Amino acid sequence: MSTIQQLDFKHFTWTNITNIGENELRFIRQNFNFHPLDLQDVSSENQRNKIDTYKNYIFAAFLFPIYNKTKQQMTTAETDFFVGKDFFVTVQREKFGVINEMFNMLRINEVAQNNYNSHTSSEYLFYDIMFKLYDKIFPMLDHVSEASKEIEEAIFSGRKVGQNNVRRILTIRSNLTDMRKSMQGHKNVLIKALETFRENSNFMMNSSDHYFENLIDTTKELWSILESSKEYIETLHETNTSLISFKLNQIMKTLTIISVITFPITLMAAIFGMNTIKSMPFIENEYGFWVVIAMMVSVATLMLVIFKKKGWF
Repeated sequence: MSTIQQLDFKHFTWTNITNIGENELRFIRQNFNFHPLDLQDVSSENQRNKIDTYKNYIFAAFLFPIYNKTKQQMTTAETDFFVGKDFFVTVQREKFGVINEMFNMLRINEVAQNNYNSHTSSEYLFYDIMFKLYDKIFPMLDHVSEASKEIEEAIFSGRKVGQNNVRRILTIRSNLTDMRKSMQGHKNVLIKALETFRENSNFMMNSSDHYFENLIDTTKELWSILESSKEYIETLHETNTSLISFKLNQIMKTLTIISVITFPITLMAAIFGMNTIKSMPFIENEYGFWVVIAMMVSVATLMLVIFKKKGWF
């Protein structure tokens, strides 16, 4: 399958590039008059969301989270957009199902095409793709929320207190960090895009103004959920750590009590085991062994009673 696909609408053409290499860059240079810095950004991986505005187009680079169900890990992938009056270019480093599905659907669905033919510029298509990409993030956040609740139930039910939860908590924290990294700055990029669309006569913001305000509200909602999820998993991490410490303290207390009880017993055994003098008590008594054992048991029992009264176990 070709990595460069084009779809013509009434007022603009959508060019969808699913991989970026020398051939794709050559195609962009030959068919579009984009700034060299934008082409440099397209050819290299961006570490942040950004937007550059020009007289006849805008260039926007967005990072989006992608969830790997097999590895249960979140990664980030970049998608670049060139939005102009008579052109719309998407450049994907990793294939986004949303973008490709939408492209293929529009290619065969004339009714859906007519929806975009009614718009005289491409910013509405830009909005629609962004909305669908954001809509895919909510199930990821739901998955994180469900996993966090499972950990909470495990912690407070006592079924899996301790190390079993550490790996799961760290995985969720790592996934949330990647999601926050990808979503940070989306709102500011969209605000700047909206301002450009309003000021630039090439775009028809009278019809799409409220759409982008809706996108900005969506980014705020996503960021709010990410913040809440981060605080939630941090609280679970602290709780789990406290329970691990409590469990270790209980183990150490038990071992200490055992050591304290066995110390006098060991001392008595050492004393009665010395054969230095014949006057050692119970040496010549036929029941001497059992007398010493009884003394040891009595001492151990007495210490257990004392510890119990003091509430040490």
